Amino acid sequence: MQDKKHKDSFSIIEIYQDADTYQKHINTSHFRKYKEGTINMVKNLEIIEMKAVDSAMIDKIFLRYAVK
Repeated sequence: MQDKKHKDSFSIIEIYQDADTYQKHINTSHFRKYKEGTINMVKNLEIIEMKAVDSAMIDKIFLRYAVK
């Protein structure tokens, strides 16, 4: 996402089903490649735990993208 006021500022938003899924993701080769390639660009990393307003819809989203 691009900041409307600061055109050179971007945010990447990712959603994970749970903390275990996030941990598995950050240990993948494609994530490590991203991390190494953006090490000098990332100014802030913040992990925010949130609760879904519509948990049934979230379950459908994760079912659709489940790794098989």
